[in-house]
Amino acid sequence: IGSNALAAMDGAADGNVAIGSSAGAVLIGESGNVIVGHAAMSACDTGTGNIVIGQNAMNNASADVNYSVVVGHSACQGAIANAAAGTVAVGANAFYELTSGTNGVAVGLEAGKQVATGNNNTCLGNVAGQKLGHVDADNNVFVGYGAGAGGDDASSGGNNSATNNVGVGTWALGASASATFADGTAFTGTDNVAVGNTALKVLTSGTHNTALGGRAGDSITTALGNTLVGIDSGGSLTTGGYNTLIGRGNDVNSNDVTQATSLGNEITGLLSYDTKIGSYGIKKWKTARLNMTSADGIDNTVIKPIATIPALSVITSIS
Repeated sequence: IGSNALAAMDGAADGNVAIGSSAGAVLIGESGNVIVGHAAMSACDTGTGNIVIGQNAMNNASADVNYSVVVGHSACQGAIANAAAGTVAVGANAFYELTSGTNGVAVGLEAGKQVATGNNNTCLGNVAGQKLGHVDADNNVFVGYGAGAGGDDASSGGNNSATNNVGVGTWALGASASATFADGTAFTGTDNVAVGNTALKVLTSGTHNTALGGRAGDSITTALGNTLVGIDSGGSLTTGGYNTLIGRGNDVNSNDVTQATSLGNEITGLLSYDTKIGSYGIKKWKTARLNMTSADGIDNTVIKPIATIPALSVITSIS
């Protein structure tokens, strides 16, 4: 139904439905497509089992695009190739630049907008993962408004190579200090997990961080290897790494503290190598490094832990 809808279809085709001017205009001899909207899937001459709904939806795909679900104005505007078969894009401009990225799912306004060749990306929520344009931006899961949405704007997101990240929650792993996700530092972080609203929200190049809880690690930018569990945990960290803070409101003394450990609630002021256990850090330990070099100048460094015994403790044995 509509001017030039399925205009090139031959007698070998069956089960196709096209509604809208130029919908499926050059499709030839294919089956099982549902195409609704002006110019939807209008440049693709071969494709099977696609559901394409929306003005200009998937209108630059050329051939052999199969079993994809594309719903929304201008969703999947890139020159989609066969490799992107099975794509799911729902929302205006969802996966707008997709060409060959495989196994992608984008649901929401401009979700995954700049993903082009990245594989195995799931972006659920308005603007989630919108700038992941780098060829190596693979295996990310972002769920929630603004999750994974930040980064720089160079070359349609071409510098944002974030990989193997999971961000669940509003602005989780958002890679941006701006609520509008304006042009910023490239999002290159890998192997991070953030669950909770604004958890790890400004992380850019940090790696191997895990933050569970609202606002957990929400100032971390480049840090490595932190484990933060509890609402507001690690809020002062930006670059300090290898900290393990478990409990509500646990935090460090400065943004570059490293290797602090806490278990309890509201344990604050942690210094590097501190260990505190119990709410408000009732029990405390401290470890440090003792470096020694021999008199002849040969490097015979010894790294030895030093322990401070908690007050009122009783030593029952030494081995």
